[in-house]
Amino acid sequence: ILTATSNTHPGTTVADFLIFPTRWLVAEDACHPPFYHRNCMSEFKGLIQSSYIASLNNCLSSHGPEPAAFDTASREEL
Repeated sequence: ILTATSNTHPGTTVADFLIFPTRWLVAEDACHPPFYHRNCMSEFKGLIQSSYIASLNNCLSSHGPEPAAFDTASREEL
């Protein structure tokens, strides 16, 4: 994680840059949607390679999986 801090407000993060490299996952074929959460910063996500539409979540707005993904994961047999 590369963190950019504020020059005018010590201890305040302006942006975090994060890379998820290719890796082997134990639960590769399992559906684990993220939990609903809120951030104190805006969250912008996108892929450098592959096809994924970028998304932006504004500061302090709650966000998480889409209702269809949540329903599908909730109904799957364990």
